[in-house]
Amino acid sequence: MVDIATRQLILTFRIEGNLCYLSHHETVSMLQRALIRAGVRLIYSQGFNPRPRLSLPLPRAVGVRSDCEMLCALVEAGDDTAELIRPRLEGQLPEGCTIREIRLTDTKASFQPVAATYRISVSDLSADFSIQQAMSRLREDLAEHRPVEVQRSTGGSGPSRILDVGPYLSTIEQGSDWVSCRCRITPQGSVRIEELLGVLKIDPARVSEPVRRESVEWEQR
Repeated sequence: MVDIATRQLILTFRIEGNLCYLSHHETVSMLQRALIRAGVRLIYSQGFNPRPRLSLPLPRAVGVRSDCEMLCALVEAGDDTAELIRPRLEGQLPEGCTIREIRLTDTKASFQPVAATYRISVSDLSADFSIQQAMSRLREDLAEHRPVEVQRSTGGSGPSRILDVGPYLSTIEQGSDWVSCRCRITPQGSVRIEELLGVLKIDPARVSEPVRRESVEWEQR
């Protein structure tokens, strides 16, 4: 087998509109097809069922918009540059997926998310005393390192379990119609969006638009 020189393509992009309801698998498939149609020469795994060697290091929950998605793909080294790939790829992406940056590097790196910030838009937030109380109590619990317990479903028919999500919550800010939370991400996991709404006492029916992931902090290895 002939060795092929490779490079790593790092793509950061936004997900808006109805695309936020795509699953993780559907999002990967959408990007894979767009890259192939754009003429990007992807590197495939070996074996009976070869797959493109690409990944999204931080899967996005269904229904969450994002300003800061990242895709990493191994591609063949050649004459292509990021400047040449970008317009070709932009022409293949559906409405609601927009490129922020494309980079090609000669050194393969892995990216570990360490924190993400989410914005939740809530109708009549400033007038809702129960949410104001919940945020105040949550800030006190975090400052005093008291447990912030939620009931987490394990999926399927398995029993749920009580989980302290306090270690995953960093800062909470609010405006007249939104709440912003910075959430830590560890190898053990992070807080889920529905759990975040629960500890803030925000009825999902009061969320005026899909939750937005505003930023992600990465550790490069």
